[in-house]
Amino acid sequence: MGNGDEKMSQPADSIVVLFVDDEPGLPDLVARNLEAVADQLEVLTAHSVSGAKSILEEESVDCIVADYALPEKNGIDFLEHVRADRPNIPYILFTGKGSEAIASDAISKGVTDYFKKGRINNQWPVLANRIQNAVELSRSQQALETRNKELQTYEAMVHSMLESACIYDENARFEIVNENLAEWYGKPRAELEGETSNLIPLVRTQHDGDPYQELLDGEREKVEGRVESEFEDHGLAVLEYKLSPLRVNGSIEGVVGVTRDITERARRKEELQQAFEEYQDLFNGMNDTAWVIGADGTFLTVNDAAVQALGYSREELLSMQPADIDGKFEPEEIRDLIENMADDEIQVFETLHEAKDGTKIPVEISSSLITYREERAILSIGRDISSRKEREKRLEQFASVVSHDLRNPLNGAQ
Repeated sequence: MGNGDEKMSQPADSIVVLFVDDEPGLPDLVARNLEAVADQLEVLTAHSVSGAKSILEEESVDCIVADYALPEKNGIDFLEHVRADRPNIPYILFTGKGSEAIASDAISKGVTDYFKKGRINNQWPVLANRIQNAVELSRSQQALETRNKELQTYEAMVHSMLESACIYDENARFEIVNENLAEWYGKPRAELEGETSNLIPLVRTQHDGDPYQELLDGEREKVEGRVESEFEDHGLAVLEYKLSPLRVNGSIEGVVGVTRDITERARRKEELQQAFEEYQDLFNGMNDTAWVIGADGTFLTVNDAAVQALGYSREELLSMQPADIDGKFEPEEIRDLIENMADDEIQVFETLHEAKDGTKIPVEISSSLITYREERAILSIGRDISSRKEREKRLEQFASVVSHDLRNPLNGAQ
């Protein structure tokens, strides 16, 4: 009990009442009696509208009980002021000068209840009960409004999902569907809701037992997978799905289903796989050695010709670096090359590769920049030029002999 100067910590179900009346001694009397008959109530008191406004600015108040005849403004004028900032707070007009006209005016201005002073012997328990009922109703309405806002937000979120989402009943019928799912079937939501899902029978065939019933029985927390099938009202599709129990207050009321149409993704993946296999066939069918080198200076892939020419297994080569077969190349140089090489540049040079058995193989290397698995890399193709080097050596030897004979023309005549 008090005038609002001290704030008190209240239990969650407590009710803070502001009682406003200028009759000497009455506010304290009302506060004592209300708090005596209802432990839930804490009563703050004010003797004027200005005093009440000050309390409202500082305190969290759940209900206002005010006399009609107040200095400065009457109780209905004060009601209008309160409603401007607190449209939902319960407001009880507590007056000894009641009339039909005052009651009608109060009701039209949004008063919660109307209570006349001293008309009944047990007025304090009755007034306390009126306050409690008004606050409980107000709190329930506010909770409902909050819940409705949350549901509207949730509904907007569900309908904006890129995935199809729904709730199935115990017979695998659509109970609620989102806009994406309705659009996928080409039907309005209201028309689709109530129809039997054609996904659930396919899911049942993919798992042992009855996975859908196990979800309903609480024996599974989720069922997920992928199906490819012809769907009525849609056509051929590849779907990823996830099903989970819908729990409401501890009981399972249905099944939540979320699906994603990956038909296009699956088609692209199949095309990429086919292209990769064709690339691998071409890559491995080359007579020249070929490999891809990453920015970290390791072999990312090598072809069959490289395996055969160098005598290492594919696994061995993929664990090695170019420096292991050609000492001229260090990882830092390769990294710099990848960072600085132009996209259309081709570098051609000759070098020696050392096979596993120590054989030195002269090669001509053609290197260019490519994108491999979304990373910049170097593609190097090496052509064995041993025969060419041998021919060049023989030509040099022949030229040396001819040059010698030309300088000594009589050598052949002796």
